[in-house]
Amino acid sequence: MNSYSDTVMFWCYDSFNNLRIDSYAVCVSIVYPKSAADSLQYSLSTQSGFGYINFKIPNKTGSYIYSLNSGSDTKYIEIETIEREFYSDKWSMFTPILKNSNLFSLLNSQQNSAIYIWKPEENDDEYGSKYRMPVTFESGKSYWFKYSGVNSSLITLTPSGDKFTDERLTIQLYKGWNQIGNPYSFYVAWDSCSIDGLTPAQAEQNGFIQNAIHLYSRQDNGKYGYTRIPDINSNISGFLKPYFGGWLYAYKNCQLTYRANPVIPQENFLNIAPSKLAPKFTSQNNWQVQLSCNSVGTFDNQNYFGVTQEADDRFDNSDKFKAPALSDYADISFTNIDGSQRFATDIRKPFTDFKVWNFSVNSDLKN
Repeated sequence: MNSYSDTVMFWCYDSFNNLRIDSYAVCVSIVYPKSAADSLQYSLSTQSGFGYINFKIPNKTGSYIYSLNSGSDTKYIEIETIEREFYSDKWSMFTPILKNSNLFSLLNSQQNSAIYIWKPEENDDEYGSKYRMPVTFESGKSYWFKYSGVNSSLITLTPSGDKFTDERLTIQLYKGWNQIGNPYSFYVAWDSCSIDGLTPAQAEQNGFIQNAIHLYSRQDNGKYGYTRIPDINSNISGFLKPYFGGWLYAYKNCQLTYRANPVIPQENFLNIAPSKLAPKFTSQNNWQVQLSCNSVGTFDNQNYFGVTQEADDRFDNSDKFKAPALSDYADISFTNIDGSQRFATDIRKPFTDFKVWNFSVNSDLKN
């Protein structure tokens, strides 16, 4: 992949209201990913009273967030590469961010490849599954892709197409698990989206959805797993990242609307490292314990049990489902007091004597 360049126009004034465009007036840095901080390359120029900054993206696909600091003010700039990487013999959940794109044909042309989407509105097939092979991609939805590379363990694709720029996009959600994804080429806040006109939190309170998106991602160490957002146990807000897909559970048929409101995610979201997520302990009436399960190639770290005054011992909105497991997985799930299985969190009322939580470690890995 060739390093990607982009140019941004800006203006900056000093305390005397004089236009200043030089290396002394402006400080540029990479705030995400921090691993790319030493790869910062840019140049400043002026033309017709405006400043221009040309960024040269490091030789790695993905999202880059830059800060532009003038001493008293800071602005952020996000640049998303069109190129995307896929690893051989590993499932990836992604969402398209281009319209009129050739991405579908590029993926289908890969050796021993497969593309699937879960269709909750359809009947189970002969294997008891709702996975179907799509004939095209739809914006706002996400898909599974996997290929078996004989000659390469990694492919980098550069799809053509137009960026999705519609002010809003509405997709249909069906009762059960839905594969969704940010249709835009920039981060959007989950709270800016709506479900049947309600905020995600309101929609959960009114029984439309479970306010939890399970994003499937690859860590820098090569491990795969789900990261759940928002996660109040770790004070992580919800942001939808370009190109990344996730699961959303709907209790009934409803509609999800995305809005084109670009945001720069909070630092605690950008720095998500599931192995370092910290549970809360404030009092004997409000505490959580975190359980983690890791294998050579997978991680599953956002599992909590504990108590809060607002919780109910039976199922309530503080109890989050586990996302559907994929092949080659290892995870932890709780069984609640009603006997229902596959929960990532089981939060109950405080107690004076004792309570019992049941959980299991599940895996299809050998040895």
